[in-house]
Amino acid sequence: MRELLQITILKTNSKIVRTHTFRKFFLTPNSHYFRKT
Repeated sequence: MRELLQITILKTNSKIVRTHTFRKFFLTPNSHYFRKT
């Protein structure tokens, strides 16, 4: 039961981190990556 809880927490954490980095990447003022188009 405890292992299942840890797995769920891990998945949620990774998802949060993923969305956070995604948002951070897209909302940075120095978005010179997108000007290359």
